[in-house]
Amino acid sequence: GDLAIEMAKAFPLARVLVVDRNAQSLASSSPALRRSVGNRVNAVCTDFHAFAKTARAASCDLVVALHACGGLTDMALKFCVTHSIPFIACPCCFSKAIDKSATGWTHFCSDPGDSPVLCRLAESTDRILSTTAMGIVNSM
Repeated sequence: GDLAIEMAKAFPLARVLVVDRNAQSLASSSPALRRSVGNRVNAVCTDFHAFAKTARAASCDLVVALHACGGLTDMALKFCVTHSIPFIACPCCFSKAIDKSATGWTHFCSDPGDSPVLCRLAESTDRILSTTAMGIVNSM
């Protein structure tokens, strides 16, 4: 909800749609959304795969995929490319990328145990270590 509020404030003529499969998260952010920006932010409780099947892509000016873990980033990018929609993708949780990646990058690791280690290193608090590991994961 925080990003949706800030986007609605930054773009006063825009309508913002939040898609999240976590009903509890949507319910807890709803009062703050209404107080801050009225009815310019709407929320839909569904997963992105289902949303992409039914969405009216022509009404989307921009897609922001925040905390788009694993394959969710790939789904959002595919939706945007298919419909020629600009996007901002903010993936997170490298450790979740192992099982949900649409590209199957883990086969590039010679030892199956290497991919979880690489993902944990990408989430390290050591900036040099994490950026190196992120670069490796993102390039596969």
